[in-house]
Amino acid sequence: MDEKEENALLKKQVAELINQLMRWHLAYTQQKRLTSLAKARSFKEYVKLKLQFETLELLNQQGCRSFQIVDYQGFLEKCVRDIFAYVINRMKYEPKDQLMQKIDLIFDFYERIYAIPKGLDPYILGAIEQLILTSFYNIDILQKEYDQIKKNV
Repeated sequence: MDEKEENALLKKQVAELINQLMRWHLAYTQQKRLTSLAKARSFKEYVKLKLQFETLELLNQQGCRSFQIVDYQGFLEKCVRDIFAYVINRMKYEPKDQLMQKIDLIFDFYERIYAIPKGLDPYILGAIEQLILTSFYNIDILQKEYDQIKKNV
């Protein structure tokens, strides 16, 4: 075997090891998330954690740095707190379309007072808004997931 073949073989082995590590890391991360979701003390905490995990995944895909992630997570936490209080109180009395409009207004409010001054990316904020709207539109599905997790614990 000459030197070029050895280098090619080493590169292939390193690539395989990296792929294996990535798979292990992904499995570990998914298990850790499931464990965290199972430990949620309330439905509100469950929804908040689920949105945080989805947002974190989105931010990692966009290549955000850790200090930016903290700003986005703070923004998300403030939004979800107020949106959750509003939605749970009015879920039974208002149609979903009206609720989605109110959620959009709450999101826009926090976007103006929190996100824009911190210089958060509008594209990423739009994706986060879509995550929030989808989650709260399907709140009954999240409730069923939460109930199922609590039964299994």
